[in-house]
Amino acid sequence: MTVQGKTLTMVLETLITIVRGPNFVSTIQEMARRHLQYGVAKKHYTVFGKVLLETLEVVSGNSWSAKVKDAYLVAYSFVYSVMMPVIQHQDAVVLPESIPATITKSIAISPSAKRITIEFAFTLKYHPGDAIWLGLPLETGCIRRHFTITSFWEDRPNVIDICVQDASASSHWLCTQEPGAVVSLYWVESDVRLETDAQEA
Repeated sequence: MTVQGKTLTMVLETLITIVRGPNFVSTIQEMARRHLQYGVAKKHYTVFGKVLLETLEVVSGNSWSAKVKDAYLVAYSFVYSVMMPVIQHQDAVVLPESIPATITKSIAISPSAKRITIEFAFTLKYHPGDAIWLGLPLETGCIRRHFTITSFWEDRPNVIDICVQDASASSHWLCTQEPGAVVSLYWVESDVRLETDAQEA
């Protein structure tokens, strides 16, 4: 099973456990409160529900039917309705556009490239090969550039390693910074899509 398939399975298993538990309402509403702290607003639940149903249809293959879709839709709508008293009357935290990230290591891996480690006070999930968007405070002003991630989030979810080729003004600036320099971390851009396992013949 793919990483995304396992994640989807864990989400569904967690929801089943919560629904069957004795503290269903309080658990779901506490989850909604935590989501607000991560910037998740009411409008996001509709998008997530739509994507979840589409994904479940893909991974279900020939097992998918109108009845299965209705069952998942009813279950999701039920959980959503229990969250509603929380998400309807409380605002999601407005997250900053970027967070500060500190260069903690800068190691030459060739005459013109470095492996740079940046650390930040936030937990991110990413995959090697994803791009991290950084804001670099050049003399001409702050510019955004993306760099390829070469580390695994499971090892250190608040640390990212990137490899930087000294080939432009922005990459030169980054390659010449000493540990302790601070950049702005905007987001991770991933080419990893929700994978599905091949259907068995």
